[in-house]
Amino acid sequence: LNASQVFEALDKQATSSRSFGQIAGELFGVPASVVAECVAVRVREDAKHVNLAHESFEQDALATLAPATAWDHLVLPIRFDGNELICATTKACIRDAVETLQTATTTPFRLVVADVRPLEEFIAEAYGFEGIDLADADAATISAA
Repeated sequence: LNASQVFEALDKQATSSRSFGQIAGELFGVPASVVAECVAVRVREDAKHVNLAHESFEQDALATLAPATAWDHLVLPIRFDGNELICATTKACIRDAVETLQTATTTPFRLVVADVRPLEEFIAEAYGFEGIDLADADAATISAA
């Protein structure tokens, strides 16, 4: 997209509940996977690293993703900042998190980065998963990478 197209999509997004990727796809035929990769590159450069133990979680935010989706894609909704959903993921999972959020919600979102082990623990706790063996989860995460 050129600068004019980006601004056009951003203008439409400001008055819509749809994501930038959805709007760019609709207006300019940009595939969602291309938008996801572009967003992922930007997030890798700019994302703030957070300690999840210091975050305040909102139930409304958690309700935006199904528990299995959060676990399978290592993305954890934390809270809303205005109309923007703040979610944590790992550096390795940024692109997958972007694609997941683009399809799972129309809410604008911002990603922050957390370490994998605490992220797994917080997802399990936030969604009430019981009996999850995090050693197995570590093996699954490593084999998926």
